[in-house]
Order: sequence, then C-alpha cells, then structure tokens
Amino acid sequence: MSQSGEWDVPDGAQSDIKKDRTGVPPQQLKGGEAVAAHAFQIDDEAASVLVSENAALESSVETRTRTGNPIPLVYARVVNEQGVDVPLDDKSTGEILVRAPWLTQGYWKDHTNSEKLWEGGWLHTGDIGCVDTSGSLRITDRKKDIIKVGGEWISSLALEDILSSHPAVAEAAVIGQPDTTWGEIPLALVVLKRGPDGKAHGDAEGNLPAGHGEASENKPPAPGGTAEKGPVMQRGPAENLPAGQGPAEHRDREVGPTERELIAYAKTYVDRGILPREAILLKVRFVPSLDKTSVGKVNKVALRGKYLESISP
Repeated sequence: MSQSGEWDVPDGAQSDIKKDRTGVPPQQLKGGEAVAAHAFQIDDEAASVLVSENAALESSVETRTRTGNPIPLVYARVVNEQGVDVPLDDKSTGEILVRAPWLTQGYWKDHTNSEKLWEGGWLHTGDIGCVDTSGSLRITDRKKDIIKVGGEWISSLALEDILSSHPAVAEAAVIGQPDTTWGEIPLALVVLKRGPDGKAHGDAEGNLPAGHGEASENKPPAPGGTAEKGPVMQRGPAENLPAGQGPAEHRDREVGPTERELIAYAKTYVDRGILPREAILLKVRFVPSLDKTSVGKVNKVALRGKYLESISP
C-alpha cells in the first residue's frame, strides 16, 4: 500500500487501453457491473470490450471477468466500513474509492450529497470489491445490494452467479429479506428455463415445481456457532404450487428443481469456501420473470417493493 492510500500496482500493470475480443455476450455487457462468470462463454458473436493490456494476455475466466488494474492517472482504494484499507488478499472486501482528473465534482445543486460522494477526498463509487496481490481489482457487488447477515457481508452477485449456473435456472436475483435474528437473510428470486414448448421447467402445464418451499436439511448457524440439522424453510405461497398439488399428478413428468435442491446446490459452494456459511440461510422463491430497467438491468428496487412489502422482520 502506498503512502497516499491506494494500492501499489506492479510495473507494467498500468498500460494503454486496447480492444480485446472476449466471450461475453453483448447483452451481458452492462456498464459498471461485474461480469458474472457463468455468462462468460466463447462464441462466434463475441463482443469487443475495453480492457487493460495485461488482462488481455490472460485467458482464464476468473482473470478475464475481473475489473483489472487501474489505468494511468487513476488512483484507487478499497476500504472497510471504518475507512481502513483492506488487505490485498482477494478475499477482504470493501467499498471502492477512486481519484482521477476527469471525475465529476458532485451532484447538480446538491451540496450535501456531493460532500458525501467525495468524503475524505476520494470519490465513493458505491461498488464493493477486493484486490489481489498483483493489484487486480474484482468487483463483487453494489454497496446497496450487499446482504448483511449478522456481521457478515454476502455478495448478492456471487449468489446470483452460482444459482444461475444451475442447468434448470434461466436467471436469478438475490435481495436482502428482513430477519429478526440476522438483520437480513438472502432471498433468491429464481426464473426457471423454458422447454421447446415455451413452458417453464415444471409440470406439463408449465407450473412451478411441486417442491417449492420444502424444508431444508440445514439449519442456519447460530451467531458464532456451527450449522445444525433441522428444518428452516417454510412452504411458500399457494399460488407458486401446481394445481392439484398431488404427487401422483406429476410423478411421470419432468419436474424442475425444488427450493431444497437449489439451497443444497448453493451449499456445495459454502462447503468449498466460496460462499460464507451464512449463505445457507438462503430462501428461494420461484417467479415468472424479473423486473428490468429500461437498459435491461435487473431492477432490484422494484423487486424489493414487490416481494418484500408484505414481509416484516
């Protein structure tokens, strides 16, 4: 870490900007967002994006979905909630602060928020990220979307990426649901893939999985404790279940994943240390679609209003 606060970038890491051919589908290139690893695939319609030259020499998905190193004249820091720079271990996360000659000076006729934006002489981006020992930055979430479970931060992007990698899931959005014990717990809103007939994975009528809302086999860890066996999930709203709800009605039909199965799928990433253990507090709700903004981004403000308005901690 340099005396001015920003992390030291190795010689040659800062370089001229060049174009690089990547395998990120054009619809996934949304300015300012981290690129989800599951969306990174090589095809004939690979888009051109701007990356730092050293990143273009790397071919791994993990490397090429990173934000990379700061370009010349850009200075950056990643700080925790106390404003202290986080270690360069690619695990410790914090808010990304930047300085550069071309950055905005503030909000139009909004002195109060302009001061908050530039608190301490650094522009507070609202992005959460971490840095590795080579100085390469990885954005993990937006500060407003991070889920604070007890004292642990859980990246909504990481959970979305993992759930979306399930073969039956088309897309997923994760928001924080109020909880009396933990403050927040992650709620995944999941859209299932549709078959050739245009119906979602489920029964022949396109209904959602019969197992939605079944009990999980994993009880959330108590603060400072370890996970225990026992039910944690409760059955979801009746409108999310197939008509008739009888097991014999769907026994011979292909059925999509249940809530229990998706939680178990996410838990494998907890067991591997990719997600914090608090991620097993995950709840899943199957939805027909996700609200989007005019530019195609998931509208989490709308999703919170739609799915959390009737929930009180």
